[in-house]
Amino acid sequence: MVTPSLPRGKSEDTFVYIRDIFVKGLANIEKAMVRNKYKLWIYSNYLLPSKRFLLTIHTLTDSHLKLLDTLTDKSVKKWSGLPPSATNAILHMKEGLNFKSISELYMETHTASHTRTRQKGDNYVNSVIDSSVQRESGFTRKKSTSNEAEQIYQSCLESTIVLDELSVMTGETAALSKHQLDGKVSDSVKAAMAAETRKKWESHVKDLAVQGNILARAAAEKQDIIWKSYMFDLKQGTLKFLLNSSIDTLPTAANLKRWKKSCSDLCKLCKRRQTTEHILSACPVALDTGRYTWRHNCVINYIVNSVDQKFTVYSDLPGHTAPGGGSIPPELCVTVQKPDIVILNNNTKEINLFELTCPSEKHIETRHKEKSDKYAHFTTDITAYKCKVNCFEVSSKGFISTRNHTTLSTLHKFMKPSIRVTQFKKNISALSLTASHQIFISR
Repeated sequence: MVTPSLPRGKSEDTFVYIRDIFVKGLANIEKAMVRNKYKLWIYSNYLLPSKRFLLTIHTLTDSHLKLLDTLTDKSVKKWSGLPPSATNAILHMKEGLNFKSISELYMETHTASHTRTRQKGDNYVNSVIDSSVQRESGFTRKKSTSNEAEQIYQSCLESTIVLDELSVMTGETAALSKHQLDGKVSDSVKAAMAAETRKKWESHVKDLAVQGNILARAAAEKQDIIWKSYMFDLKQGTLKFLLNSSIDTLPTAANLKRWKKSCSDLCKLCKRRQTTEHILSACPVALDTGRYTWRHNCVINYIVNSVDQKFTVYSDLPGHTAPGGGSIPPELCVTVQKPDIVILNNNTKEINLFELTCPSEKHIETRHKEKSDKYAHFTTDITAYKCKVNCFEVSSKGFISTRNHTTLSTLHKFMKPSIRVTQFKKNISALSLTASHQIFISR
């Protein structure tokens, strides 16, 4: 490929110059003989950061930025295994892949540069900026990057500065206060940019009838989707399954019929309408044949085998049952119910009951209430030990809500010291996700 020539100053020339650089960079990543998920890593951790300076020193129009967004999003979707029609929110939201779009990166770099210039520049520099802002404020058909950056800077400055305090300071005290103020304003500018971007994408996914459900729910939870922390460690194909299941673009019978690729939307197992939720958590045949139980037991087995030896643990899994069967020792309570995990601390006379469910995201709270009501009586029925009942949910796609993060942190206290809480949560999420991938393959 021919090395891009330097721009001649016109906006179109500048765009062509920058576009050719991105085209070359994307082509180099595409030629790399690595898995697609590692191409995503290279794009996020090398290509985008390496272009920050390039985007800072050049000015681009809105239409040119949209063309660059389209160019890069196309490659990212290809490496992610997403269809071209997939919403860009899964690529750029904090609850998704969290890759900055070129437009976002461009505005971020320009605003940061504008803020630093305002703070470090002398009176002459700031006078030039004032003149530029005043001139561009008259634009009616063209977007002014300087004006937008100035508005964000002034807004953050007004919310941070205390004029009365600065006016009475002199010497080193004033210099130190100015330095601290500049740092606060810079942090405030970054936070304002992030909040604006988040607001834009949250508004976007709320309007999506199909693809935005899970992303909107995660945004409402104010919780990062945990799979982002281990997505580059997933087996081949699992990341593609995860992303497509998150925006309901998997090739289910219902989607194939909607896309006019099939004439039937019925499940081959139960002859009901086959959606992503149906396959992963609602097919009666899959339930009766133990597919969902297998996924559930994969998670339980990992937890039971990770419990510290100083505690006594029982489960309904083979090899871990209490004397006489079940999961609760009969000397403590005679019952036919079998909580998933029962952990005893014989020193403090405490017994902790943990019950796991792997529902779809929208049913997490419903299942939690059902299981909590079901096992609540044990807190009074068991009298020899102090009893606590903890019901928690890990969704079929590995999503862990804020409340369940807290419950898993409580459960982690009984694990072996070598198992860190972050890794513990990652493993539980990954087990549920990987098992769901297998269930989908076997549909």
